[in-house]
Amino acid sequence: TGRPDLNLHHLDGLDRIDAISDKLERRHPHIFADA
Repeated sequence: TGRPDLNLHHLDGLDRIDAISDKLERRHPHIFADA
C-alpha cells in the first residue's frame, strides 16, 4: 500500500495543518465565528 515513510510524512503534514489552524482559531476567533 505504498511506502510507509511517505504515509507517515503525509499524516505528519496533516497534524501540522491541524495545529496551525488551531493556533489561527485561537488567535483570530472572529474568522471562524461563522463556520
